[in-house]
Parts: sequence; C-alpha cells; structure tokens
Amino acid sequence: MPYHSGMTPTDYYYKRIREYREKGDKFNKLETHLSMARLITFLSGITLFFVFLSVSISTAVIILAIGMTLFGWLVNYHSKTEQNKLFCRYFEIINDRELHCINGRFHEYPDGSEYINRDHENSYDLDLFGHSSVFQFINRTTSKPAADILAKWLKEPASIEEINLRQQAFLELKDQIDWRQKLNSLAYSNSHGSNDPAILVRWVQEEIPGNQKYLKAIIYSLSALALGSTILVALFRLPFSLLMIAYSINFIYYFSQAKKISKVHFQVSKSSEMLKSYASTIRLIEDNRFNCIKLKELHNIFTRNTKVSEEIGLLSKLVNRLDARLNIMVAIPLNLYFFWDIQQCIALENWKKRHGNEISDWFSGMAEFEVLSCFANMAFNNPEWTTPVIVPEYFKLEAKSAGHPLIPIVRRVANSFSVSGSGKTVIV
Repeated sequence: MPYHSGMTPTDYYYKRIREYREKGDKFNKLETHLSMARLITFLSGITLFFVFLSVSISTAVIILAIGMTLFGWLVNYHSKTEQNKLFCRYFEIINDRELHCINGRFHEYPDGSEYINRDHENSYDLDLFGHSSVFQFINRTTSKPAADILAKWLKEPASIEEINLRQQAFLELKDQIDWRQKLNSLAYSNSHGSNDPAILVRWVQEEIPGNQKYLKAIIYSLSALALGSTILVALFRLPFSLLMIAYSINFIYYFSQAKKISKVHFQVSKSSEMLKSYASTIRLIEDNRFNCIKLKELHNIFTRNTKVSEEIGLLSKLVNRLDARLNIMVAIPLNLYFFWDIQQCIALENWKKRHGNEISDWFSGMAEFEVLSCFANMAFNNPEWTTPVIVPEYFKLEAKSAGHPLIPIVRRVANSFSVSGSGKTVIV
C-alpha cells in the first residue's frame, strides 16, 4: 500500500484499516470453508477406505493415502490462512492505534515508567517517562533491548555527527510504512518478545566449562549400554535386572551432572519464544536494503559471515529442546536412553562457542533499528514538523511555530522563539 504525498497520515491510516479489515474478512471466510473441507475430507477418506476394504485392500489403502494427503494439505493451508488473518487483524490494530496517537491518545503503548530516575538532571522534570510521556509518545519498540536504547537516547546527549546520522536514518525509514509496521506486528504475534534477555546474554558471555569431547564419549557409551541392554532383554529374554543395572548407571551419571544442567537451564529457560521473535525481527532487517550510512552500518552487523536470523532461530530451537525436561513423562525416557538434557547443553555450549562474542552486537543492532523506526513513525505522523538542524555554536536556539509535542495539533498553541549567546535566562 504505497503512501501518496497528497494524503494526510490520518487518511492513509483510515485507508489501511479498511483494506486490512477487508482482507481479514476474506481470510476469515476462507478459514471457515477450509475447516469444513478438512472435516469432509477426513470423514470421506475413512468412509471410502472401509467401503473399498471388502472389495480391494490395495484400492482402499490408495484411497486412504490420497485422502490423508489431501487432508494434510488442507491442514497446512488452513494454518497459513489463519496466520494471514491474524496478521491482517494485527495491522488493523496498529493503524487504528496510530490514528489514536495522532489525536493525542497514545496511552496504549508502554510508558517506560521503569526508566524514571528522579535524580537525573532533567528527565523527571521534562516528563520523558511515565504516563503521557515523551517515551510513550515515541515508543513502538517490540523488544526490551530496543526500549532500553530508546530510554538511553532520551536521557543522554549525542554528538552532532551522531544526531545527523540518526536523522538521515529515520528520514529514510519514514515512508517505509509496510516494513515498519511489520516490525510492530511482531509484538502482537509473540507476546514474549518484550522479555528481558539479560540472563541469557550473561550466560552467552560466560566461559565455556568442561571438556565437551570427554563428556560426549561418556554419554554415548552409556546410551549404547542402555539401548544394548534393552535389545538383549527383549530379544533373548535375559533377566530384567540387567536392564535395571544399565538404568541405574545412567540415572546416577545423569544426576551427577544435574546441577550443571539446572544452571544452564535457569539461564536460558523459557527464552525460546523471545528468541523466535528476535529471529523474525532480524530476518526483516536482513531482507531489506538501506542507503544511508547508519542503516548500512547496522545492516552489516547481520550480513558479515552468517545468516544471523537462522543462528538466533537455531538457539531458540535448542532452548526449546532443553525445556522438554519440564515435561517429566518425556524427560525420563529421553534422559535414561539418550541423556537428552546433557546433549542439549553441549549443543548450547557449542552455539555459545561460535557466536558468544557476537550476540550482544546482534541484539544492539536489532534494537537500534527498532528505535530508528519509532522516530520514523513519529516523523510520518507529524508531517508539519521539521527536522532540527544542529549547529556547532554555543549557545543558539531558534524555532519557528514551536509547540508542545504531546499536545494534539488542534489544541496546541505554537510560538516562534530564538535565543543566542550565554548568560541569559529565559522564562517561557
């Protein structure tokens, strides 16, 4: 949906809301039809199987195979349709909220209250954080690292060079509305994306313990012992006590490593969905192309030597596999035979060995893209605003038709103002 310069942001958001609502309704109808088709296909396949079973077993099996194949395809198609419907609803909500924000109602976004610091030289007085704050007005971040960087940018001064680079970056992103809103949509599709990755990052930066090769040799040997004992007992009806001996050995060894496993699991536990969200965000960044210096530099973080989104996705899968230990019915057989938890810990440590020095840069780069997208969104919503020109003179401030950014335009009273030189006090 391209943005035309003749449209106001309000008109454009209304247009997007209508279009996504219509698309969502179409996907909803298709989803209903596919649900019915799945049921009919499944019942037809089973019914025809039993009808032809008495006539020809091979024909019955072929019909069942065709029916189940079609059923599987319909299940997959239904899942994709449901996902498309949800994304249409997410985009509808995103554009509706932007309309509210233009009209001065931006309280649906996180307000950054956790960043309030009464001892800071100006952040508390200027309402940078909290209800109806500057942070809440700008904030469209979907991850904790991005929210942290937005708060840092609001509290700490930047050099003139850095300010100019940031301005070029968000002005380039300003009209990339589809891309920016895809970033926003990830917050709706994955509520864990805003979780704090600090514990995970600390684990990644820790020194890798132990001898992995020695550990692998032990667990592979003990796995072979358990599997071999099971086969011997099953095939040759040897005493069950043989299997119990193998189980006992594996059980004892597993618990000798339990403290190390629990430590790793505590540090990475339940971060799988958060990492999955990060992988999706980074994939959007990787797949886009940028022109200005800052965006190119940030983009290069993800395109140096590896596909970062795939590596973060792999880490998410490894964490999810280790989380299987929370299901005791699954964990007991997996660990008695295959030392599943230890194998996942080894895989996690190997991942750390490959990328431990890079993950902080990845998260920071991702977060900066999100924050620059927030400022681009603010610039798009307020086309009457100008981008400040930073001058090296101290002290000079000149503004034309300046008004309070948190007051809606219909109620805002704007005034021109200028001051230069030091040693002046101005009460506004």
